[in-house]
Amino acid sequence: MQLILKNKNESNITSTLNISQQTLKIQKFNIMYKLKLRRMSDIVTLGITSYF
Repeated sequence: MQLILKNKNESNITSTLNISQQTLKIQKFNIMYKLKLRRMSDIVTLGITSYF
C-alpha cells in the first residue's frame, strides 16, 4: 500500500517487490475485497486517513 500511496505505477511496484503483475493484481483485489472497497481511489483515501 505504501508504494501505491507514493504514486508508483504497477511496473515499478512489481520490480521493487520482485513479483509478477498478476500477483500484484491479485493482492490488490484481496485488499479491496477484505476492506470492502470498490475503487483504487478508496485504497488511497484509506491510506491517507490512516496515516494522519
